Amino acid sequence: MKEENSINFIIRRAEQYEKEVIKNICRASFDPLYGYFAIRSLNLPNQVLVADIKGKIVGFAKLRLIRINKDLIGNILWIAVLPEFRQKGIATALIEAALNCFKKFRVKKVYVSIRKDNFIAHKLFKKEGFRKIGFRELKELYGYNVIKFYLKTHTFPTEFVLVKFL
Repeated sequence: MKEENSINFIIRRAEQYEKEVIKNICRASFDPLYGYFAIRSLNLPNQVLVADIKGKIVGFAKLRLIRINKDLIGNILWIAVLPEFRQKGIATALIEAALNCFKKFRVKKVYVSIRKDNFIAHKLFKKEGFRKIGFRELKELYGYNVIKFYLKTHTFPTEFVLVKFL
């Protein structure tokens, strides 16, 4: 159990029956375009973590394992917390739980793409040890499969990519 700002919560795997609640968090957290893609991605394989306060889901993170060349990489595809529960350490706890999940699969690199104007998310991920990585460096890592990287991580042109090496 995590305690931050007098809020107790747990991070756990989502259950299939909680999908509608997670969709509502998407609608409350993202603009319509991003919300649409976040909701659609819930059908993709891999794991969804949720932040739970006494049975109420207040945030989630969608995680994916992706193979590019011979690398198995982690991807935090989406992370969101209901507006009334932000600034309480929940997103940080979701990121830390995600990193722990990826470590179990011996992932060496975890990526996240965020909107260029989302300064709060950039600060949050930077605090957790992520840094910006550009096209040139990604091309050095993956060669021409860098295009595959952008497609598989669902990176929009209005976003930049952050990486954390584990």
